[in-house]
Amino acid sequence: MEDIDFTRHARLCPTLKLGDHTITVTNVKRLDQDRTVYRLEIQPVDGLPSTVIVKQQKERWSDEFEKKGACYEKLKDLQGDKIPLFFGQGYFDGIRALVFSKVVGTILLDLARSEKPVDEIKMKEHLAVVFQVLAAREALYWDQKLDNFFYCDDGTLDASKVMVIDLEQVEFPTKFYSWQPSVNKEGPRALMEDLRRARRQYHETCWKYESDRGSEESPRTIDSNVIPLSMDSRSVEAWPHIAA
Repeated sequence: MEDIDFTRHARLCPTLKLGDHTITVTNVKRLDQDRTVYRLEIQPVDGLPSTVIVKQQKERWSDEFEKKGACYEKLKDLQGDKIPLFFGQGYFDGIRALVFSKVVGTILLDLARSEKPVDEIKMKEHLAVVFQVLAAREALYWDQKLDNFFYCDDGTLDASKVMVIDLEQVEFPTKFYSWQPSVNKEGPRALMEDLRRARRQYHETCWKYESDRGSEESPRTIDSNVIPLSMDSRSVEAWPHIAA
């Protein structure tokens, strides 16, 4: 999807309203064809970065919209570390929207589609940390999909971590049943299985494609001790497929 530079098309320029601010948007990119999630470049405003992620409310999804904002408030101490920063509710292009910081990293679904190896043990540890901090706050994270988790490394292994987005399906039970702790506890294992499966399916498809083309190259082998990693276009700068 192409970016739209609204500085060249002023009459099309949408605005972002947040609190008392009406903010001029200079560039927009839709991050997900199936969801109203956008990366916005905005003119300078105190307290906001130059790029933010917005997620507009879907029709008839008012309860989920409110719940998501409330979850970010409850998990405020995790913002900027394990979840994106939440700047509040506003309006983008006249539609209610939640505003987040961008996440600089690679979506786990994309990790399976690259060549850079990553230690599986380390990755599982990063995932475990995310679920542990959620469990410590009595939050159950149900939406355990690869595209809701980002691998962030700042260019160094020592600084690597995993961040999670999209809190619509987070619950804070007032009463815990005996089986509920397993929701978070099994998350790292289940996600690693999904990651390996996605990697295997993707690379098998690539190998078949090369074979159909009559490629003389021998098939690549995948070390069972590593998983592939990448920083491609979906590394989004945020959310992106955000936060949201």
